[in-house]
Amino acid sequence: MKLKNILLSLLPLICLKVAIADTASPVAIERWQTSNGTPVYYSYLSSLPIVDVIIAFDAGSARDGNRYGIANITNQMLYEGTEKLSADQIAAGFDNVGAVYGGRTDRDKTLLSFRSLIEPNKLQPALHTFSQVLAQPVFPLQNFERLKKQMLDNIHASHQHPSNIASEAIFSAIYPQHPYAHPIVGTGESVAQLEIKDIQRFYQKFFVANNAVLVIVGAVEQAQAKAMAEKITSGLTKGKQAELIPAVEKFPRARNIHITFPAAQTNILIGQPFIKMNDPDYYALKVANYSLGGGDFASRLTHEVREKRGLVYGASSDFEPLKSKGPFIVSLATKNSQVPSALKITRKVIAEFVDKGPNEQEVQLAKQNIIGSFAIKLSSNSALAGALLNIAFYHLPTDYLETYKEKINKVSRAEVSAAFKKHLDVKHLVTVSVGDEQEQTH
Repeated sequence: MKLKNILLSLLPLICLKVAIADTASPVAIERWQTSNGTPVYYSYLSSLPIVDVIIAFDAGSARDGNRYGIANITNQMLYEGTEKLSADQIAAGFDNVGAVYGGRTDRDKTLLSFRSLIEPNKLQPALHTFSQVLAQPVFPLQNFERLKKQMLDNIHASHQHPSNIASEAIFSAIYPQHPYAHPIVGTGESVAQLEIKDIQRFYQKFFVANNAVLVIVGAVEQAQAKAMAEKITSGLTKGKQAELIPAVEKFPRARNIHITFPAAQTNILIGQPFIKMNDPDYYALKVANYSLGGGDFASRLTHEVREKRGLVYGASSDFEPLKSKGPFIVSLATKNSQVPSALKITRKVIAEFVDKGPNEQEVQLAKQNIIGSFAIKLSSNSALAGALLNIAFYHLPTDYLETYKEKINKVSRAEVSAAFKKHLDVKHLVTVSVGDEQEQTH
């Protein structure tokens, strides 16, 4: 039976000793570097006879330069052939032993992963195949052309969905002249211009040992984990760590952008750059955002805009810390005829929240729910692997998980209000709407 994909939500969670659940024993997390210079984070978990492996490179779409989509297509090309294996043989190398493999590119990083049973006749073949994929890609031209066409088709198809159009537009607007601005998958024009030599150069520069972090979580002893780490990274060129991603220097110019799209409803995004990973205000902002729009029916946006007035199908807010300032975005969906009213009330709710912050009852409710769900988010092998990946990649404090509940609980209402007012400027919010060309007087 095939195992499920290991890539669950990667949360900014970190520690060297962490309780997976309140009733569980602490799990030791070990750190070392391979002989090739790659940091390794390892945890022994014996609950299931499996192991999760993730290697991440500082090679997200922010490294695309002017070749938008190059990071994403390079990641996918790694599974298209090695010096000894075709794409079909790579797939068979995992499938024949019940292993699951995958990869993903976001704005900061590109990662590759596999999950395997720990029996030697299962794990060793999967490990051998994975190591070849990382260190011996040959980027077959025919496969590249096929994959490029597939990506172009996917980009075209994505533009048939207003939510995708809105997402691309908001990032472009709030990150002018910044590497976070363009779509992770690239644009139709940029992908069409990519050549195989671009893939080769990108791989040679960024897919190197000194630009990677490695996570191993599962029922393998430390000595075996060290041997696995050496096998995975020994074939990589040492290389150099990527340069820092440029800082987001200032807030964007406030703008209202409407994109006409034939649909019965309008999708709306309101946002601006917010915070970097490791910002000391993270805990206060986590509580604040839950109260504003992150807590579903417990949030103010849902209460004021949906429940009280029935203006939207849904209203939420979220933020994503990144290496540079990640975005804060409020999301709405409403009937075309209700766009002006929904926007007016939403902006009023945001402005009042920034000005006065949540009340004490909202703060306590947010704390209870955030703390209550914390252990659940680390209750599996793959969830801990995802947590350790963020530990390693973003250099987060090593006591994060040990102190998470305490720090959330210690946040005061005054600190929550001050943090949100510090990081969100309502005078610089960008609004993107995608829907029919009706009364777009916002």
